[in-house]
Amino acid sequence: MTDLRYMFYECTELISLDLRNFNTSLVTSMYQMFLYCKKLQSVDLSSFNTSSVTNMTQMFINCFQLKSLDLGNFDTSSVTTMYQMFFGCESLESLNLRSFKTQKVTSMY
Repeated sequence: MTDLRYMFYECTELISLDLRNFNTSLVTSMYQMFLYCKKLQSVDLSSFNTSSVTNMTQMFINCFQLKSLDLGNFDTSSVTTMYQMFFGCESLESLNLRSFKTQKVTSMY
């Protein structure tokens, strides 16, 4: 797969998600991947290969209950847009972005 846009769109009752077995090496877009996952509290993205991703726009938008997110393994060196990536994440207390490279990002609003 190359496009994960809207993959979990409006999965409003989803509380946790383990995506450790996803092969994301060819994915270029994660646009609104978790849009309106209102009850999502945890998601394991530790094995995501994001080296080809260019679009992370609104990836976690309105994930109101998301408390902790570890994106420390994300390779964002190809990403050009992170527009509103965490917009509406009102409960977010812990966010690991230690590996983020934003040289190519043109929109981070």
